[in-house]
Amino acid sequence: NISLIYTKETTAYQRNASFPSENTQNCDQLYGEKLTETKAPHAVDWDDKKATGQYLGKMLRQAQSAIYGDEVVRCSTELSLQKATSPNGERWRVRPFSTCKRRWCPVCEWKKSRERLLYALSNWSKLVPDPDAVRVRFLTLTVKNCTPEEVADTVGHVLQSFRKLLHHKTQITKNWLGYIRTLELTHNPETGMMHPHMHIIFLTPKNDPRAETSEWVQAWRKAAKLGYDPVCDIRAVKSLEKGLAEVLKYTTKPAKIANDAVTLALAIAALKGRRLQQAGGCLKGIFEPVENEPLEWQNAGNFDWRAVEKIYRRRLF
Repeated sequence: NISLIYTKETTAYQRNASFPSENTQNCDQLYGEKLTETKAPHAVDWDDKKATGQYLGKMLRQAQSAIYGDEVVRCSTELSLQKATSPNGERWRVRPFSTCKRRWCPVCEWKKSRERLLYALSNWSKLVPDPDAVRVRFLTLTVKNCTPEEVADTVGHVLQSFRKLLHHKTQITKNWLGYIRTLELTHNPETGMMHPHMHIIFLTPKNDPRAETSEWVQAWRKAAKLGYDPVCDIRAVKSLEKGLAEVLKYTTKPAKIANDAVTLALAIAALKGRRLQQAGGCLKGIFEPVENEPLEWQNAGNFDWRAVEKIYRRRLF
Protein backbone atom coordinates (compact mmCIF):
# COMPACT_ATOMS: atom_id res chain seq x y z
CA ASN A 1 0.00 0.00 0.00
CA ILE A 2 2.21 2.78 -1.27
CA SER A 3 0.72 6.22 -0.98
CA LEU A 4 1.27 8.01 -4.29
CA ILE A 5 2.37 11.61 -4.44
CA TYR A 6 1.55 13.59 -7.56
CA THR A 7 3.35 16.88 -8.00
CA LYS A 8 2.68 19.38 -10.73
CA GLU A 9 4.77 22.51 -10.66
CA THR A 10 4.11 25.73 -12.54
CA THR A 11 7.01 25.17 -14.95
CA ALA A 12 8.22 21.89 -16.43
CA TYR A 13 11.76 20.94 -15.45
CA GLN A 14 14.22 21.59 -18.25
CA ARG A 15 16.98 18.98 -18.04
CA ASN A 16 19.25 21.09 -20.24
CA ALA A 17 18.81 24.25 -18.22
CA SER A 18 22.01 25.89 -17.05
CA PHE A 19 20.95 25.75 -13.41
CA PRO A 20 18.12 23.56 -12.10
CA SER A 21 15.47 25.40 -10.12
CA GLU A 22 14.49 24.10 -6.70
CA ASN A 23 10.83 24.61 -7.59
CA THR A 24 10.88 22.90 -10.97
CA GLN A 25 12.97 19.76 -10.53
CA ASN A 26 11.41 16.37 -11.25
CA CYS A 27 7.97 17.66 -12.23
CA ASP A 28 4.94 15.82 -13.56
CA GLN A 29 6.10 12.53 -12.04
CA LEU A 30 4.58 10.01 -9.72
CA TYR A 31 6.60 9.22 -6.63
CA GLY A 32 6.44 6.53 -3.99
CA GLU A 33 8.19 5.95 -0.67
CA LYS A 34 11.25 7.76 0.58
CA LEU A 35 14.69 6.21 0.21
CA THR A 36 14.90 6.15 4.01
CA GLU A 37 11.83 3.87 4.07
CA THR A 38 13.64 1.16 2.10
CA LYS A 39 16.52 -1.17 2.95
CA ALA A 40 18.99 1.18 1.27
CA PRO A 41 22.22 1.46 3.31
CA HIS A 42 23.13 4.97 4.51
CA ALA A 43 19.86 6.39 3.17
CA VAL A 44 19.90 9.29 5.66
CA ASP A 45 23.42 10.19 4.55
CA TRP A 46 22.35 10.24 0.90
CA ASP A 47 19.59 12.74 1.72
CA ASP A 48 21.87 14.84 3.91
CA LYS A 49 24.83 15.04 1.52
CA LYS A 50 22.65 15.76 -1.49
CA ALA A 51 20.78 18.53 0.35
CA THR A 52 24.13 20.07 1.28
CA GLY A 53 25.30 19.84 -2.34
CA GLN A 54 22.10 21.49 -3.55
CA TYR A 55 22.80 24.50 -1.32
CA LEU A 56 26.56 24.53 -1.83
CA GLY A 57 26.30 24.47 -5.63
CA LYS A 58 24.87 27.96 -5.65
CA MET A 59 27.80 29.29 -3.61
CA LEU A 60 30.27 27.44 -5.84
CA ARG A 61 28.88 29.32 -8.83
CA GLN A 62 30.22 32.49 -7.22
CA ALA A 63 33.35 31.06 -5.63
CA GLN A 64 34.48 28.86 -8.53
CA SER A 65 32.47 28.93 -11.76
CA ALA A 66 28.93 28.49 -13.04
CA ILE A 67 29.85 25.15 -14.63
CA TYR A 68 31.39 23.85 -11.41
CA GLY A 69 28.34 24.86 -9.35
CA ASP A 70 25.91 23.36 -11.84
CA GLU A 71 27.76 20.03 -11.86
CA VAL A 72 27.59 19.80 -8.06
CA VAL A 73 23.83 20.55 -8.11
CA ARG A 74 23.18 17.91 -10.78
CA CYS A 75 25.40 15.27 -9.15
CA SER A 76 23.57 12.08 -8.09
CA THR A 77 20.07 13.38 -8.83
CA GLU A 78 19.06 9.83 -9.77
CA LEU A 79 19.89 6.72 -7.77
CA SER A 80 19.48 3.01 -8.38
CA LEU A 81 18.67 0.77 -5.41
CA GLN A 82 20.16 -2.65 -6.11
CA LYS A 83 19.71 -6.03 -4.46
CA ALA A 84 21.73 -9.24 -4.58
CA THR A 85 21.71 -12.58 -2.81
CA SER A 86 24.91 -13.81 -1.19
CA PRO A 87 25.70 -16.82 1.00
CA ASN A 88 25.24 -14.50 3.99
CA GLY A 89 21.78 -13.34 2.92
CA GLU A 90 20.41 -10.31 1.11
CA ARG A 91 22.77 -7.50 0.12
CA TRP A 92 21.67 -3.97 -0.73
CA ARG A 93 23.52 -1.07 -2.27
CA VAL A 94 22.84 2.34 -3.82
CA ARG A 95 24.45 3.49 -7.04
CA PRO A 96 24.07 6.96 -8.61
CA PHE A 97 23.50 7.15 -12.36
CA SER A 98 26.00 10.01 -12.70
CA THR A 99 28.44 11.86 -10.42
CA CYS A 100 30.48 15.04 -10.84
CA LYS A 101 33.63 13.79 -9.04
CA ARG A 102 34.40 17.31 -7.84
CA ARG A 103 36.53 17.75 -4.70
CA TRP A 104 34.05 20.19 -3.16
CA CYS A 105 30.97 18.08 -3.87
CA PRO A 106 29.65 16.72 -0.54
CA VAL A 107 28.20 13.60 -2.18
CA CYS A 108 31.35 12.65 -4.10
CA GLU A 109 33.70 13.36 -1.19
CA TRP A 110 31.53 11.31 1.17
CA LYS A 111 31.44 8.40 -1.31
CA LYS A 112 35.21 8.62 -1.80
CA SER A 113 35.90 8.60 1.94
CA ARG A 114 33.69 5.53 2.40
CA GLU A 115 35.39 3.70 -0.46
CA ARG A 116 38.83 4.45 0.98
CA LEU A 117 37.74 3.23 4.40
CA LEU A 118 36.50 -0.06 2.94
CA TYR A 119 39.73 -0.51 0.95
CA ALA A 120 41.84 0.30 4.01
CA LEU A 121 40.00 -2.20 6.21
CA SER A 122 40.28 -4.89 3.53
CA ASN A 123 43.99 -4.28 2.82
CA TRP A 124 45.10 -3.83 6.44
CA SER A 125 45.53 -7.54 7.20
CA LYS A 126 47.66 -8.01 4.05
CA LEU A 127 49.91 -5.04 4.80
CA VAL A 128 50.10 -5.71 8.54
CA PRO A 129 50.24 -9.55 8.74
CA ASP A 130 51.21 -9.60 12.42
CA PRO A 131 49.08 -7.01 14.26
CA ASP A 132 50.33 -8.19 17.64
CA ALA A 133 53.85 -7.07 16.74
CA VAL A 134 52.94 -3.42 16.15
CA ARG A 135 51.45 -0.53 18.07
CA VAL A 136 48.88 1.71 16.31
CA ARG A 137 48.63 5.32 17.42
CA PHE A 138 46.60 8.37 16.38
CA LEU A 139 48.34 11.75 16.19
CA THR A 140 46.93 15.25 15.64
CA LEU A 141 49.24 18.15 14.75
CA THR A 142 47.99 21.73 14.70
CA VAL A 143 49.13 25.30 14.17
CA LYS A 144 47.50 28.58 15.15
CA ASN A 145 44.36 29.63 13.30
CA CYS A 146 44.84 31.87 10.28
CA THR A 147 42.76 34.26 8.20
CA PRO A 148 41.30 33.09 4.86
CA GLU A 149 43.88 35.24 3.09
CA GLU A 150 46.70 33.37 4.89
CA VAL A 151 45.30 29.87 4.52
CA ALA A 152 47.17 28.96 1.31
CA ASP A 153 50.57 29.77 2.84
CA THR A 154 49.64 28.06 6.12
CA VAL A 155 48.51 24.85 4.38
CA GLY A 156 51.74 24.74 2.38
CA HIS A 157 53.76 25.30 5.54
CA VAL A 158 51.96 22.50 7.41
CA LEU A 159 52.55 19.99 4.60
CA GLN A 160 56.21 20.96 4.24
CA SER A 161 56.75 20.76 8.00
CA PHE A 162 55.27 17.26 8.13
CA ARG A 163 57.61 16.12 5.36
CA LYS A 164 60.50 17.55 7.35
CA LEU A 165 59.31 15.80 10.51
CA LEU A 166 59.03 12.51 8.65
CA HIS A 167 61.92 12.42 6.19
CA HIS A 168 64.63 13.99 8.29
CA LYS A 169 64.33 10.86 10.43
CA THR A 170 63.95 12.72 13.67
CA GLN A 171 64.24 10.66 16.82
CA ILE A 172 60.50 10.67 17.30
CA THR A 173 59.58 9.26 13.86
CA LYS A 174 62.61 7.12 12.97
CA ASN A 175 60.90 3.86 13.98
CA TRP A 176 57.65 4.46 12.10
CA LEU A 177 56.76 1.38 10.04
CA GLY A 178 53.93 3.01 8.12
CA TYR A 179 51.47 5.89 8.28
CA ILE A 180 48.30 7.43 6.84
CA ARG A 181 47.94 11.19 7.08
CA THR A 182 45.12 13.60 6.25
CA LEU A 183 45.16 17.37 6.03
CA GLU A 184 41.87 18.78 7.31
CA LEU A 185 40.64 22.35 6.92
CA THR A 186 37.88 23.73 9.14
CA HIS A 187 36.34 27.18 9.46
CA ASN A 188 34.91 29.08 12.41
CA PRO A 189 32.03 31.25 11.10
CA GLU A 190 31.94 33.30 14.29
CA THR A 191 35.55 34.46 14.13
CA GLY A 192 36.07 33.97 10.38
CA MET A 193 39.34 32.11 11.05
CA MET A 194 40.55 28.95 9.30
CA HIS A 195 42.09 25.97 11.08
CA PRO A 196 44.34 23.67 9.01
CA HIS A 197 45.60 20.64 10.91
CA MET A 198 46.74 17.06 10.34
CA HIS A 199 45.50 13.68 11.52
CA ILE A 200 47.91 10.75 11.31
CA ILE A 201 47.64 7.05 12.06
CA PHE A 202 51.07 5.44 12.36
CA LEU A 203 52.61 2.08 13.25
CA THR A 204 55.65 1.41 15.39
CA PRO A 205 57.18 -1.83 16.70
CA LYS A 206 55.53 -3.09 19.86
CA ASN A 207 58.68 -2.57 21.91
CA ASP A 208 59.26 0.99 20.65
CA PRO A 209 59.15 3.48 23.57
CA ARG A 210 56.06 5.68 23.55
CA ALA A 211 56.69 9.38 23.01
CA GLU A 212 54.72 11.60 25.38
CA THR A 213 52.61 14.55 24.27
CA SER A 214 55.26 17.03 25.44
CA GLU A 215 57.83 15.35 23.18
CA TRP A 216 55.52 15.64 20.17
CA VAL A 217 54.90 19.32 20.94
CA GLN A 218 58.63 20.06 20.88
CA ALA A 219 59.30 17.92 17.80
CA TRP A 220 56.46 19.56 15.83
CA ARG A 221 57.48 23.03 17.03
CA LYS A 222 61.01 22.44 15.76
CA ALA A 223 59.94 20.95 12.41
CA ALA A 224 57.45 23.74 11.73
CA LYS A 225 59.75 26.46 13.16
CA LEU A 226 56.98 27.81 15.37
CA GLY A 227 57.49 30.51 17.97
CA TYR A 228 55.00 28.90 20.34
CA ASP A 229 54.09 25.49 21.72
CA PRO A 230 51.48 24.03 19.33
CA VAL A 231 48.58 21.87 20.42
CA CYS A 232 49.29 18.20 19.73
CA ASP A 233 47.34 15.11 20.69
CA ILE A 234 48.62 11.54 20.74
CA ARG A 235 46.55 8.53 21.76
CA ALA A 236 46.35 4.78 21.30
CA VAL A 237 43.96 3.39 18.67
CA LYS A 238 41.58 1.06 20.47
CA SER A 239 39.27 0.47 17.49
CA LEU A 240 40.99 0.20 14.13
CA GLU A 241 37.78 0.91 12.20
CA LYS A 242 37.02 4.06 14.21
CA GLY A 243 40.61 5.26 13.92
CA LEU A 244 40.70 4.78 10.15
CA ALA A 245 37.26 6.38 9.78
CA GLU A 246 38.52 9.48 11.61
CA VAL A 247 41.67 9.86 9.55
CA LEU A 248 39.95 9.06 6.23
CA LYS A 249 36.89 11.27 6.63
CA TYR A 250 36.45 13.94 4.00
CA THR A 251 39.01 16.65 4.52
CA THR A 252 36.81 19.72 4.13
CA LYS A 253 33.41 20.68 5.45
CA PRO A 254 32.35 23.07 2.67
CA ALA A 255 28.85 23.63 4.03
CA LYS A 256 30.38 25.48 7.01
CA ILE A 257 32.34 27.76 4.67
CA ALA A 258 29.58 28.31 2.13
CA ASN A 259 28.03 31.30 3.92
CA ASP A 260 30.83 33.44 2.43
CA ALA A 261 31.73 33.06 -1.25
CA VAL A 262 35.04 34.92 -0.82
CA THR A 263 36.18 32.62 2.02
CA LEU A 264 35.08 29.58 0.03
CA ALA A 265 37.05 30.76 -3.01
CA LEU A 266 40.19 31.26 -0.91
CA ALA A 267 39.80 27.80 0.63
CA ILE A 268 39.39 26.20 -2.80
CA ALA A 269 42.51 27.97 -4.07
CA ALA A 270 44.49 26.95 -0.98
CA LEU A 271 43.75 23.22 -1.47
CA LYS A 272 43.99 23.14 -5.26
CA GLY A 273 46.60 20.63 -6.38
CA ARG A 274 47.34 19.52 -2.82
CA ARG A 275 47.49 15.85 -1.85
CA LEU A 276 45.20 15.92 1.16
CA GLN A 277 45.54 12.22 2.01
CA GLN A 278 48.65 10.11 1.74
CA ALA A 279 49.98 6.77 2.95
CA GLY A 280 53.58 5.65 3.29
CA GLY A 281 55.87 2.92 4.57
CA CYS A 282 54.24 -0.49 4.92
CA LEU A 283 50.81 1.14 4.46
CA LYS A 284 51.61 2.66 1.06
CA GLY A 285 49.18 0.36 -0.77
CA ILE A 286 46.35 0.76 1.72
CA PHE A 287 44.08 2.49 -0.82
CA GLU A 288 44.43 -0.10 -3.57
CA PRO A 289 40.96 -1.13 -4.84
CA VAL A 290 39.73 -4.50 -3.63
CA GLU A 291 37.68 -6.80 -5.83
CA ASN A 292 34.36 -7.60 -4.23
CA GLU A 293 32.81 -11.04 -4.37
CA PRO A 294 31.00 -11.51 -7.70
CA LEU A 295 27.28 -11.02 -7.14
CA GLU A 296 24.37 -10.64 -9.52
CA TRP A 297 22.94 -7.24 -8.69
CA GLN A 298 19.38 -6.52 -9.75
CA ASN A 299 17.71 -3.15 -9.86
CA ALA A 300 15.11 -2.81 -7.10
CA GLY A 301 13.94 0.66 -8.03
CA ASN A 302 15.05 4.10 -9.16
CA PHE A 303 14.93 7.13 -6.91
CA ASP A 304 14.88 10.81 -7.89
CA TRP A 305 16.08 13.74 -5.84
CA ARG A 306 13.09 15.83 -4.77
CA ALA A 307 14.61 19.28 -4.35
CA VAL A 308 11.42 20.72 -2.85
CA GLU A 309 11.29 18.04 -0.13
CA LYS A 310 15.09 17.60 0.08
CA ILE A 311 14.79 13.81 0.00
CA TYR A 312 15.03 10.96 -2.50
CA ARG A 313 11.74 9.27 -3.50
CA ARG A 314 11.00 6.20 -5.58
CA ARG A 315 10.13 7.03 -9.18
CA LEU A 316 6.85 5.39 -10.30
CA PHE A 317 5.87 5.37 -13.95
